[in-house]
Amino acid sequence: MADSERPKDTQASNGTLSPAEIAAIKESKATQRATKVAIFSALIAFISAVGSIVLSLYSAHLVGQQNSNTQQQELVSLVTDIEQGQRAANEPDGSSVALVVLGEAEEANNIIAHLHSNVSSVEKYIVGLALEDGDDYEPALTLLTNAAKEKSDPRTTADSWRAAAAVLYRLNMNSQAENDINTARESYIGVPGVSEENDVAFTDFFDIPFQVSVGHCSFAENGEWDMAAQLIENYHQRYHRWLVSGSNAIADATTASKALLSTCKVPPGKLKAKNILGLIPP
Repeated sequence: MADSERPKDTQASNGTLSPAEIAAIKESKATQRATKVAIFSALIAFISAVGSIVLSLYSAHLVGQQNSNTQQQELVSLVTDIEQGQRAANEPDGSSVALVVLGEAEEANNIIAHLHSNVSSVEKYIVGLALEDGDDYEPALTLLTNAAKEKSDPRTTADSWRAAAAVLYRLNMNSQAENDINTARESYIGVPGVSEENDVAFTDFFDIPFQVSVGHCSFAENGEWDMAAQLIENYHQRYHRWLVSGSNAIADATTASKALLSTCKVPPGKLKAKNILGLIPP
């Protein structure tokens, strides 16, 4: 039988593709190309989408950072104004200034809430103290306690614990206030020099009027006053420089003396070191 007389499928089996097979192969290759193009297009779209998300997140980060920087600068400005205003508010005609200071402190507190950790302990203490002076006790206590717990430096820590205790006394939370006072006494442990003794004496002077106000005259006189007086006697010259240079210490010692003499009726002759270095009136 001649080759031309053989069936077409026999010819295909001998190495020659049939038109149907050729068409199928072409269709398969076209499908593969289309699939690759689709995958490539999807990949490009995915990369583009991811890129857009990354750019959006980065832009949001930059905007957030800018806002944070702006708020930090505003907070610094407010804290500076608060410090200056508090001095003016203590003047005889400073009532209107005190209201301005309170408003600035409340604004500063809102900024602190947004900045979270990007706020120093000193800033929290200053704002908290201004809120306390304005009788805004809840946010004041939060700021002062947070500043104290951060232990950024002994002075801010001790000042913050004492101020927090003052708020607690005013809220009739006397037991918690006494805990804060005890913690304030420990703020300078391990600090070289007589810093620890200074802090204990200062804290005792600070606490005496509050102890007197809740009827603890005996403890105020025989515990805190005697302790402070003994420390001052032991470190006479060093404490003299400390008291002279620290107006707050002088003010608290004077207030403590007056509370014991007037409210507790302690006889002037019985009150130990009632004229500490001539700074405290009899």
